[in-house]
Parts: sequence; structure tokens; C-alpha cells
Amino acid sequence: MNQKTNPIETLRREGGSAIAPIRWKAWTLELLDQRRIPWEESWVPLRSTQEVKDAIQQMVVRGAPAIGIAAAFGMVLSACEYSKRQET
Repeated sequence: MNQKTNPIETLRREGGSAIAPIRWKAWTLELLDQRRIPWEESWVPLRSTQEVKDAIQQMVVRGAPAIGIAAAFGMVLSACEYSKRQET
């Protein structure tokens, strides 16, 4: 995967939502913590498949589309974890 490709920025450029509850930065998934809205804007960094799973279960992310997108990014993190294990 090209490290310079940012799927969230691509969505915005192509007419996606200006409010993105999901960010991808430096191989880290960041979710806008839905449990804290509207009182504060808090981002939860996730760097592993287990962290994504826990965030979904704890309702950090809500709504079927957002959960599906978070799960897809979890698969990306899983592939990264697998790739790192194969290198060692």
C-alpha cells in the first residue's frame, strides 16, 4: 500500500463528508470518540487489530457505515501485523 495515499482525504476531495469521524495517519487509525460527543472532540489512536475490535465493542465508533469502515481499517492493520511477523 502506498504510504502517501490517504483514503479519507480522497473521499473528501471526491465529494465525501467534510466531517470525518475516521482518520488514517502514519499507519494509525484514529476514531472520533462518539461517547464524548458533543461535549468534547477526542480522538482514539488504534494501532492493532485488537484495539480496533475493542473500540467497536466499547462503542467508540457508532453507526453501521462507520463500524464497517473501522473494521476494514482493522483488516489493514491485521495485514500490517502479519507482514511484520513474516519479516522476522
